[in-house]
Amino acid sequence: MTTPTQPTAPSATSASLTATRLLARNVVLNLIGWALPALLAVVAVPPLVRALGVERFGVLSLAWTLIGQFSLLDLGLSRALTQVVSERIAHAEDAEVPGLVHAALLVMLGAGCAAGVAVAAAAPWLVTHAMHASPSLWPDALAAVRWLAVAVPIVVVSAGCRAVLEALQRFDWINALRLPLGMATVLAPLVSVRFSHAVAPAIALLVAARALLALAHAWALARAYPPVRRSHALPWRAVRALLGYGGWMTVSNVLNPLLVTGDRFVISGLISVAALTYYATPQELVTKLWLFTSALLPVLFPAVAATYRSAPERAALLYERAARVTLLCLFPPVLAGLLFAPEGLRLWLGQDFATRSAALTRVLLLAVFVNTVGQSAYTVVQAARRPDVTGKLHLAQIVPYGLALAWAVPRHGLLGAAVVWGARVVVDSALSFVAAGWLLPAARRVTVRCASYLAALCVTAAVLTWIAPPSVAGRALLLGGTLLCFAWLAWRWLLAAHERALVVARVSRVADRAPVLDTPR
Repeated sequence: MTTPTQPTAPSATSASLTATRLLARNVVLNLIGWALPALLAVVAVPPLVRALGVERFGVLSLAWTLIGQFSLLDLGLSRALTQVVSERIAHAEDAEVPGLVHAALLVMLGAGCAAGVAVAAAAPWLVTHAMHASPSLWPDALAAVRWLAVAVPIVVVSAGCRAVLEALQRFDWINALRLPLGMATVLAPLVSVRFSHAVAPAIALLVAARALLALAHAWALARAYPPVRRSHALPWRAVRALLGYGGWMTVSNVLNPLLVTGDRFVISGLISVAALTYYATPQELVTKLWLFTSALLPVLFPAVAATYRSAPERAALLYERAARVTLLCLFPPVLAGLLFAPEGLRLWLGQDFATRSAALTRVLLLAVFVNTVGQSAYTVVQAARRPDVTGKLHLAQIVPYGLALAWAVPRHGLLGAAVVWGARVVVDSALSFVAAGWLLPAARRVTVRCASYLAALCVTAAVLTWIAPPSVAGRALLLGGTLLCFAWLAWRWLLAAHERALVVARVSRVADRAPVLDTPR
């Protein structure tokens, strides 16, 4: 019989890694880390378009997209690392963790280099066929794609380092690096266009910034988890287990983009590319709600992974809080979007979009709202070491979804595509709720309660949208009255007693600090 090994990492218990204050702080840090670069991008895009021209800016925007997706080439090991490191450190079973991290990063580096070589080899075909670039742009675009090939292993290894930092709940380090990374993504091309209007130098600067920040991620990992600084035996048996987990993650990573964006290819093929504009533009807008879950779920995942085995009640509580916070924060903007979709589209894109896209925007918005809550359940399933469940669910959806789109789009146009897309998203969320309750029995009551709240809010929002008066003033009054009722019901039912007491204490503290103005007698 082997004796338990002493942890080599700094003292880090399950309780400390899942403390409510720490998790809340990390969510706020993530929101800041995502929001500030996004705001900078909004400001920087117009001058970049003017400097590069439409076609070269198209290549740059494609490069931004690809660099963001290169982390999916990690064989699923990033998510696997977060899960395993969280669980082992929380249970003081971390003797193998430093060696496991080293081995996983080596495998990821190899996978990234292989993928980079493949991208470089395919560069001529990508430029001449996939991009449909004009011949005059081919040399510039070819150089740009080759620079992107260099970026692949850099992005993949950075993702591995970030995965371990997530397991340690070191979102302070992650966002301290995410902010300059997001800013460099925009500022590097802005600097480049001052010297050259070619797109390749802009991407070269971007790749150089990524390389520097990859080194910064490695340095942050060494600071946050000192045992990785020393050499360790590489536990290849544990790495094989990681690859098994990561294999199903790769299935989801490949299928999920097809499920999310496949409707666009069907629309462009069965209707037209011009019609796609009226569908994809509002879809891009409503899916921005996923930015909230992008901040929340990376914090939830390692916390549930650390507790689902030894403290399932704590894991269920974290799951419930994530779902309730999502409901509380997103229902008001969702209801406002449903009630004022025509006016919003008219102000943003003109009357033509308001006429053609208002109905489908409402369908997509309601579906995305369901999905944002369902993603908490999806995260619980993967944190419980069952990515095969989510992978199989995605596999099971591909054929029915494709057939439904092929039937609906020719008969019902863009609205038919929106309904099918929304129905798939709702079914996926419902199955995730069922799977979370099955894998985490302590969360079954939580799952039923959260699903009931979500269904009630969706029905309420749909009915209010149906009966809303035609006048803007009438809908504004309806929105205000509904949100007042929602605030009361949320206070009464969505917040627990200790959470209400915490809110009262925080408000009282702020009120006590506010300056008091003396009024003349």
